[in-house]
Amino acid sequence: MVVLSELGQSRALNGYIQIWNVGKRLIDYKMMKQPGQKAARTQGTGIETLKEYLKTQKAVLVNAPPV
Repeated sequence: MVVLSELGQSRALNGYIQIWNVGKRLIDYKMMKQPGQKAARTQGTGIETLKEYLKTQKAVLVNAPPV
């Protein structure tokens, strides 16, 4: 199970999702091909939506230091 209450990186499909900010209902994240990639657009979505996406992609939470 993916825990979204922590900031970190999660590997999904052939890329990474870096979680930037977690609010009550929304989450800001960056989707990139390599960890620490600079040219990635910050996106926002509902926590439940991202949680369901990560479950379907069988993502794994990775503890990574902030870049």
